[in-house]
Amino acid sequence: VSQSRYFRTGIQDKQLDPNTELSLFRIAQELLSNSLQHAKARIINLQLLRHPESIVFMVEDDGIGFNQEQLSTALSDGMGFENVLTRTKSLGGSFIADAHPGKGMLRFSISLM
Repeated sequence: VSQSRYFRTGIQDKQLDPNTELSLFRIAQELLSNSLQHAKARIINLQLLRHPESIVFMVEDDGIGFNQEQLSTALSDGMGFENVLTRTKSLGGSFIADAHPGKGMLRFSISLM
């Protein structure tokens, strides 16, 4: 990776539940690994945003991207991405993927209510 950026807002002085914190850390860890290993990204942007009722976690990179078929394959064949989705769902969260050649974006929203 030649460049990585991290942006956060609304979380500086607010402690989350330890299980939520650990799950977010493990999600970030897996997605960074995927960006490096599979997408061959040179630039990775992480954003962690806290809203009054939710946390939004986004990962964007300039990697090779993926299409819906590749995402379906990753979900059925790969344990790592399946674990990310399981963690997200266990926190009452949702997942959105938007990718095309040269760019990938994964967005997770987790309810705090």
